Amino acid sequence: MTLKIRNKSGVSMIVAALIAAFFILLPLGVLGFEMLRFSIAQMQLRSVCDAAALSGAAAIASTRSTWTPQQAQEEAMKAAFITFKQNNIFGDSLATGTTVNYNPTAPLGTPNPGQCIVNFTLLDQTFQRVEIGDPAAKLIRCESSFGYKPPIGGALGFNNIPVIAFAEGGLPQLDIILCYDISGSMDDQTRVSFVKRSWDTDKVKYEVVSQLRTSPTSLPPSCIYNMQGPPISGTRVNAIGPQNLSYADYSKAALYANGNEYAYQFSPALRGGTGTSEVGAPPGNKTDPNIPVGGATTFTDIVVNINGLNTFSKTTIDGLNFENIGAVVEA
Repeated sequence: MTLKIRNKSGVSMIVAALIAAFFILLPLGVLGFEMLRFSIAQMQLRSVCDAAALSGAAAIASTRSTWTPQQAQEEAMKAAFITFKQNNIFGDSLATGTTVNYNPTAPLGTPNPGQCIVNFTLLDQTFQRVEIGDPAAKLIRCESSFGYKPPIGGALGFNNIPVIAFAEGGLPQLDIILCYDISGSMDDQTRVSFVKRSWDTDKVKYEVVSQLRTSPTSLPPSCIYNMQGPPISGTRVNAIGPQNLSYADYSKAALYANGNEYAYQFSPALRGGTGTSEVGAPPGNKTDPNIPVGGATTFTDIVVNINGLNTFSKTTIDGLNFENIGAVVEA
């Protein structure tokens, strides 16, 4: 009878594989797991800092106009902290166990496991720290440190690893230019008709006295600008109220920088008013026949050519018939 002895080298390979798995692969797996959790904690904390910094910046931009810079900045940092506390890191709420410092000069400390330290710092446009109350403060920096507790690494003595993140929020630097138009010429391109309204024996007479001109610009000949020929700044006469009709009078040429090239004489008396008033009961010469009708450029009314043409003609708008210019004036 022959006894066969097995080769012991196969057992040694199994033992070596088990040793390698326990002392090499397992620690590497644990290390990878902890590093992944640490990275996730850092991303969560960075998101919290982003939200808090933006909240503080928005609070600065929306503070009351009656507040001093110090009041506005203090309220902004408080608003940022309220946003910060509404979050959590791996289930650890930041509403409790969070220490806050407003505009500190000292750096972040090391928090206890599961707790957090957050600093809110005021910065100017060059990212330099400024004191509370300084009007140059335009940014808020949120800097935080969280005590991360490794779930497995704690058995090896790694009970607290600080996770640090920061974010800055603020309004971009803007150059604001305000342009104030004092010419009163916003509607100088409107097509209009200058109309003289007078009493003629037994009826009201409506006479168009507009003088259509194709200069000084290529605008429509019936627009206010071409018919009056004012300086480049425009005329103060408007198509709708307040119309400032007295500014069309050539006698008011001193009101314009270069004078008024074309003369239109507004007649307050014929309009039914007094002085330069545009309010009255026209036509004025009905009650006072001594009021002169005036010349070819005397007018009492300016109306918009609602047909959109240089000269008004019969038109219908929204079911309403306008037979002649008189209907437009009275409307």
